[in-house]
Amino acid sequence: MKTGPGNMPGPSLWKYFIVLEVAFFLLLPGYALGSIALGVSPPFLEVQMGSGVNRRVAIEITNAAGVAVTVRCFLADLTLSPQGEILLLPEGSSPLSLSPCVVLQDARVFTLGPGERRKVFLRLKIPPDVREGRYGAVVFETVPEGNGEVTVSIRTGTLLFLLPRIRKTGRISVVVEGRDRENLRLSLENAGNVHVRVWGEVLVRTREGRLLHRAVFPQNEKNLLILPGGVREITVEWEKQPFPSGEYDVEVRVFGEDRRRPRLLGALKFSWPYRSVSWDFRLMTALLFLRPSGGFSGPPVDSLFFFPSDNTPRRRWGAGREQGSV
Repeated sequence: MKTGPGNMPGPSLWKYFIVLEVAFFLLLPGYALGSIALGVSPPFLEVQMGSGVNRRVAIEITNAAGVAVTVRCFLADLTLSPQGEILLLPEGSSPLSLSPCVVLQDARVFTLGPGERRKVFLRLKIPPDVREGRYGAVVFETVPEGNGEVTVSIRTGTLLFLLPRIRKTGRISVVVEGRDRENLRLSLENAGNVHVRVWGEVLVRTREGRLLHRAVFPQNEKNLLILPGGVREITVEWEKQPFPSGEYDVEVRVFGEDRRRPRLLGALKFSWPYRSVSWDFRLMTALLFLRPSGGFSGPPVDSLFFFPSDNTPRRRWGAGREQGSV
């Protein structure tokens, strides 16, 4: 077992879709709003166990406020947006739902006095037919209190990743969604049966094989989390630009999370015709369209600079989407 760190629309929509983009920090222990404060430990649980095995785990919820609160506890399914935002869905609505594997053994609604702590127990059991990871959250929500139309309610919870003991298949499909002189836009799809945390690199070589540029993604230290069947979108900025004009071979490689011993999960190679225009030529061309008043007339400035992008005609730059996997 591993432990580690980890909004709700209008009243008529909350049963269908809960977005934690703005309130993701509510999942962190010790969050407080006014006189109400709930803490949860641990904020994240990743459990691996065999099919048919029963396991009991506990989550501790703490009322850090000076007043009593009524708390509602429930399970929710979990997914990630292409940008990596955590989305909670109603229990049982996701194909990777925790619902068949997790049972809450305690009361779903209870009261916590000021400073009181309480352990909530879960029973975990993976059915034999489950052959992929299951993902969700145990959510704790205060029952709204207030007068008239003003109510106060907060929410916190524990993210739960449940993994059966199966042969893990790690495979990432890479698709180029767009490219230009500023960046390369990629989508990465997890075609495996469990979540993966990945990083990658983009290599730009001349046709003779000389390495011209290497860009690593993501640029921060965190790896990208991708759930089974999920897609993450990422933009890789070119740190060295512009490139000299020419035909380049581009290779995208995606690896597992261990950067000391990289394990290749996905790759894509494609050719990129790139035309760079000198500043002298750009200035001369721009002056041809300069009006006496100081404004430009004629084609847009971008078209003068011949920046290759997916908006340029296909006959000039070729297909806009390439894809590949290992």
